[in-house]
Amino acid sequence: MYTCLLVIDVQEGVNHPTYYGTSRSNPSFESNTSKLLAAFRAADSSKHQAFTIIHVHHHSRFPDSPLHLTNNPAGVAAMACSKPEGDELILIKNVNSAFVGTGLEDVLKSRGVTRLVIVGLATQNTISTTVRMAKCLGVTDTVDPATGEVVEGELILVEDGVAAFNAGKYDAQTVQDVHVEALRDEYARIMSTEEVISAIRLW
Repeated sequence: MYTCLLVIDVQEGVNHPTYYGTSRSNPSFESNTSKLLAAFRAADSSKHQAFTIIHVHHHSRFPDSPLHLTNNPAGVAAMACSKPEGDELILIKNVNSAFVGTGLEDVLKSRGVTRLVIVGLATQNTISTTVRMAKCLGVTDTVDPATGEVVEGELILVEDGVAAFNAGKYDAQTVQDVHVEALRDEYARIMSTEEVISAIRLW
């Protein structure tokens, strides 16, 4: 079983003080992202490429966006906690879903990924959209050649490896909690950073 860590939209522009919201949940997001990347890189080195890392970055179509490549090139850069290393793939998207216009589905299939671990920003839009689409597309599923039956792969959302922004009258933590719970079980297995790092030893 091949496992992929998918790191989505962890970019400097998302730190804009007001564009996405005025407050954000999960102050441990950056440190947890760093821990997960380090664990996956170590696992990839020791387990003969059974692990892979893919980064998806957003280049907005809107000129006033902090993630617009031409008008805010510094904003599209990866945060310090998530800078790609070596031959880690970087895909560029222009909409919320990491699967639209990126070729991500084909990449996962070509690499034989059957377990997808998702982290990034922000929970209520890009993360939720990507998790739901991954499930609907069956990107981690395979077909048993002997029976022709679909063998379901595994989608994992790292609940403290994602973060949400406040929305209207709802504070950031409430937005985070509601969206994670809406994805639990039906769309993804919910795990913590430490649970994922511990599980890597068995994967």
